[in-house]
Amino acid sequence: MRRRRPAVNNINVVPYVDVLFCLLVIFMVTAPLSNNSIDIQLPRVTSEPLSQDQVVPVIISLNLEGEYFFEQDGEQAQVTLPELRSRLEVQLIEMPDLVVLVQADERVDYGSVARMMRLLQDEGVQRVALLTEPDR
Repeated sequence: MRRRRPAVNNINVVPYVDVLFCLLVIFMVTAPLSNNSIDIQLPRVTSEPLSQDQVVPVIISLNLEGEYFFEQDGEQAQVTLPELRSRLEVQLIEMPDLVVLVQADERVDYGSVARMMRLLQDEGVQRVALLTEPDR
């Protein structure tokens, strides 16, 4: 009569670690490729760059389709003009000396940029700058 071998109650985790390592490498390679930025072609002009010590907390963008975007601390959200107004009100309460950078596609209707600038003026934003690409 043959003797039965005792049951082995160990789980081999090496294949799971291999798969996990491969997934980690895949995500590390593809993460920088996923760019969720706004498609804006900034105008090219000769201007002085902002100083590096200046903190820029808010960027308002306007793309070619006329959509507004509010960016703060690297987080971007598409907003309407009334939503933009309410976000600016909150920001101005927290930081009265708020700096707002405006970036608009150079092909955007001038009236859309003017409406956004008027909104900033109505809300009491004192420090506004326009983002451009350096002229070559």
